[in-house]
Amino acid sequence: NGLVKASLTPPENIRHANEGMDVSICLIETHKNLVTFAAAKQDLYYTQGDDVRLIKGNRQSIGYHQSKSLFSYTNHKIDLNSQPTSFYLTTDGWLDQGSEKPPHFPYGKKRFMKSIKDHSHLPMAKQKTAFLSDMEQWQSAEEAYDDITLLGFSVFSRHYIKNQL
Repeated sequence: NGLVKASLTPPENIRHANEGMDVSICLIETHKNLVTFAAAKQDLYYTQGDDVRLIKGNRQSIGYHQSKSLFSYTNHKIDLNSQPTSFYLTTDGWLDQGSEKPPHFPYGKKRFMKSIKDHSHLPMAKQKTAFLSDMEQWQSAEEAYDDITLLGFSVFSRHYIKNQL
């Protein structure tokens, strides 16, 4: 965090800038059947079998004036358990997006987790279409408040691949 803060520090003549980011990182170690996740104000959603799980990232942004320079982010380890595992990372824009239809609630984590459960059995290309359709139906004519980004990927354990051959 200290290095990011230093690189985002504005020149002396621009004191009002307060640059930073919320970010997620996944380290995929297929040789260890392990995925390690760490995040600044982002969460990781993942499926193994029919279960949808949520791992919360730290509630500490990177780079902003109020963020702690020496903050240590938590590494969360996910064992691939010899089965396919799908992972989903999203910006807060997806979860915060409102609907044109009353009662104008945000999309939210609960609805997002239901979408994951509904679509995770599909190949990733079809999931993309399904998630976009869900968001378009939810959003309707409501304009996006923020960036809306969703990244999904699947990882297969070495044991699972070996048993499929």
